[in-house]
Amino acid sequence: MTDTKDDTGDGLRGVRNLFHLGLYQQAIKEAQCLKSNKALWPQAEVYLNRSLLALTPEAVFKSIPQNAPTALQAVKQLATYLTANEDSKELVVAKLQEWISADMLKNDETLQIVGSQVFFEEKNYKEALRLALLPSANPEVPNLEKLGMSVQVYLRIDRPDLAAKQVKAMQDADDDDALTQLCTAWQNISQGPEKVNEASFLLQELVEKFGPSPKVLNSLAACQICLKNFTQAFQYLKQARELAKQNQEVVSPETFINSIVCLQHLRKPEIAEKISTELATVSPQHAWLQKQKEMSAMFDKHSKAYAAKATGSGSTDKKGS
Repeated sequence: MTDTKDDTGDGLRGVRNLFHLGLYQQAIKEAQCLKSNKALWPQAEVYLNRSLLALTPEAVFKSIPQNAPTALQAVKQLATYLTANEDSKELVVAKLQEWISADMLKNDETLQIVGSQVFFEEKNYKEALRLALLPSANPEVPNLEKLGMSVQVYLRIDRPDLAAKQVKAMQDADDDDALTQLCTAWQNISQGPEKVNEASFLLQELVEKFGPSPKVLNSLAACQICLKNFTQAFQYLKQARELAKQNQEVVSPETFINSIVCLQHLRKPEIAEKISTELATVSPQHAWLQKQKEMSAMFDKHSKAYAAKATGSGSTDKKGS
């Protein structure tokens, strides 16, 4: 049973924890319980729609009207970005830049978070970080999600030292928050085998408290991959795939990619190829797939050049003899 009890006075804590852990259906139900609370509903509705977005992006377009507040419009823009082709994505980026620059909108923290997410996907890490590091609306209460975004950016650009400082800020603000514990685990994983056991312990605690989610199971698999326990890692990933299908969720690209890595190390290329095909169906433009195509094309190019050179060398030797 999921523990969403709030003993901090933060009425959104339960919804927020469920959302960040990837327990989206439970987050939606929890948010709906706050519909009659005028003070909490506006932000609860944001988490509800962000959870819908993680499950079925199309549902967000129906859920959010044209005259919705900025925070909800930002979620709708994120849904558009995640379902758009490259040309449409550029329009979303331009729209978000326009909103973020507007005096009336620039302090909306949901807009800042969504903007940071989009720029992160665009590999514009400088702008993603700038938005994540903007001061919180209430300086006395740091925005954990913005701090969490900065942790992700720093880890992506190989600055674990700076990520550690942001994790420390999250721990100082709320050490028990699920997002704080997730980011602490991710930071530990980034430091290699010596910290992986600590990360695994934190993640197991989250599973015991809230129940398993594909997101947390993926992180547990990452721990085992780091320790080269590929069989155990693959079991976590298999559980993540089964759980996603059971919850009628799309299996995340990270689950597919980690599974492929495990299968390659376990010397099961046929199954790895099958999962690569599934990944291409779910996320055909994913950066990992694009990189694989680039590496394959580079290998073919050099292979042909080497073969041509070897053939030419052989012909010369034969002629000379």
